[in-house]
Amino acid sequence: MIRLLAQKNIKGTGVSTIAHSVTVDAASPILQTRLRAAEVCASVLSAQAMLINHIWKMRTGRSQTASFDLQGASLAMQSVFHQRIWD
Repeated sequence: MIRLLAQKNIKGTGVSTIAHSVTVDAASPILQTRLRAAEVCASVLSAQAMLINHIWKMRTGRSQTASFDLQGASLAMQSVFHQRIWD
């Protein structure tokens, strides 16, 4: 499901999907919601990683990989709520 959502996210960019470059490890999600919030977060981060990999490959000719788990994806997406704006 995560890989499919990520591929749908980058469909309009013209970038071919590099699905093998991103792995998402299973873990129990931190966010207990009726919606599958952790999976959606992971799919957004997967799409971002695929696009970054595409840019990197265009610049250097080499591929790279990304790996994370559902808990890390959940934390990454909600970390903006823990930021402060200083004067």
